[in-house]
Amino acid sequence: MTAVDTLPPSDGRPELLVLRAIKLGDLLVAVPALHALRRAFPDHRISLATTAWLAPLVELVPEVDVHLAQHGLDHPIGAPAGAVDVAVNLHGAGPESSDLVAALGARRVIGHADPTNGFDGPEWPDAVHERDRWADLLRWHGIEADPDDVAIARPDAPPVAEGAAVVHVGAFHGARHWPTDRFAAVVRGLRERGLDVVLTGGADDVER
Repeated sequence: MTAVDTLPPSDGRPELLVLRAIKLGDLLVAVPALHALRRAFPDHRISLATTAWLAPLVELVPEVDVHLAQHGLDHPIGAPAGAVDVAVNLHGAGPESSDLVAALGARRVIGHADPTNGFDGPEWPDAVHERDRWADLLRWHGIEADPDDVAIARPDAPPVAEGAAVVHVGAFHGARHWPTDRFAAVVRGLRERGLDVVLTGGADDVER
């Protein structure tokens, strides 16, 4: 699935647009919510506004019909006002994301409470796992969601390492780097279960 800059012409279905414009892990923890939205809105075309370079992963989430390129919150979402029936804010509860969602002029908005834009919803919870955060949000809006419903499709390309467990040691912000001894403990546990382990990361992660 190729990321597009603007919402394609309607295919006759009502539009549901999800904002989740961050990075790899952020998209993965939103997968249960995407599953739940597809079950709740089977007749809608679902567009996911997220980072363009995540296209190979978005391709593995069959609930998504359209991948809208949206890196960060410093530019409008590429959908004309009034074209979206249901807008879902899986990005956050601050004005940056809420204002972008409000600009869509959707009939229904699913998100956390935002009195400034007149959005009803639960208060933003702290110290909650992201999968639970989004499942709880949807439940508040009357949509059943299971935070453990994490399955994605298998890619067509053969795996680089057959049957391996992948441990990603990187993070975009240094403050979010997990201590290396904890990664080592995870790897030891996986190897004790008989799994080969592949470590992934960027050039800055090699030393760690």
